[in-house]
Amino acid sequence: MRYFLDTEFMESPGQIELISIGIKCEDGRIYYAVNKDFNPENANEWVVENVFPYLVHDGKPLEPEAWKSIDEIRKELLNFIDKEPQFYAYFASYDWVAFCSCIFGRMIDLPEYFPKYINDVKSFANLIQETLKFKILPIEDQENEHHALADAKYTEMLYNLVMNYLRIYLPIKE
Repeated sequence: MRYFLDTEFMESPGQIELISIGIKCEDGRIYYAVNKDFNPENANEWVVENVFPYLVHDGKPLEPEAWKSIDEIRKELLNFIDKEPQFYAYFASYDWVAFCSCIFGRMIDLPEYFPKYINDVKSFANLIQETLKFKILPIEDQENEHHALADAKYTEMLYNLVMNYLRIYLPIKE
């Protein structure tokens, strides 16, 4: 099963702090959570301007049912994700680190059935663009950019676009 994920996070040298996570599963299920224990005082100006508007309004949390502890998020994800997951993200490197380290700890602490890597839709698109000599991304401006669930849904749409190009130009048997 394919899982398209995105995280919003704060980073400082040697540390990543999860703010939120969104996952869109290919079967239509969605998961969204905000880490209720992140420290907003650690946020830089970019995070305040681009991520915080999706989290609070007039000092009150939006989607209050989504605010959970890391332990709650971990438990829910273990119930949400099946035993043969394939993970995808757009510009995936930090999302994978935030997902693995903030939620599960060390890489060796991931569930045994989780892959130790993530598929980067941006890398797929770059390879196609280099091979076919034309740009396929971005296709449109994304609404709600930097809301983790909106970004996960956008990633699934980009994945489907990339796969359609592959089917057209490099026929794949499924």
